[in-house]
Amino acid sequence: NFEEQEAADARLMDLERQLPRSPEQKLADLEQDSGGGDAMRRFYALNRMAKAAIDAAGPGAAAKAAAYADELLAAAAQHPSNWNYGNALHDGHTVLGRLALRQGDVAKAREQLLASAGTPGSPQLRMFGPTMQLAKELLDKGEKDAVIEYLALCRNFWPTGVTNLSAWSQAVRDGRTPDFGLSLR
Repeated sequence: NFEEQEAADARLMDLERQLPRSPEQKLADLEQDSGGGDAMRRFYALNRMAKAAIDAAGPGAAAKAAAYADELLAAAAQHPSNWNYGNALHDGHTVLGRLALRQGDVAKAREQLLASAGTPGSPQLRMFGPTMQLAKELLDKGEKDAVIEYLALCRNFWPTGVTNLSAWSQAVRDGRTPDFGLSLR
């Protein structure tokens, strides 16, 4: 149920503000919460788990991020009509792209960036827009053309963000790094 999931996410964000946790603690919490549930509960948890794992440090964090992102994309393929399908594509490819970039594979990171924009969208992506984390990381590596293409593709699922996307695209064309603000989630 989308409304229940949205309410749970809001409660979780409120708790995170009240009780800040390290990236490693957040990952451990998410892993514990995802256990014992059904396949759909895990599908909904994998987005956050993959993103938490990429932000965590320590041995095995990158391998967990890759495993969760791969599992997320595989689960998405099994549920193309689910409201989380678009989020899963976007987040799974974003995490894999960030991992590729950390391993020095800029070409693979570019591919994953563009694949993340191939999402049909979701209620969250239509409202809040895509994450710009991988785009910023690629821009820091000089990948202006890929970022401009990504921003153009994001118009397909983020119609309310056209003003931001246009401004960000112009900044990149002008050789500046846009202030992506809250989109770096």
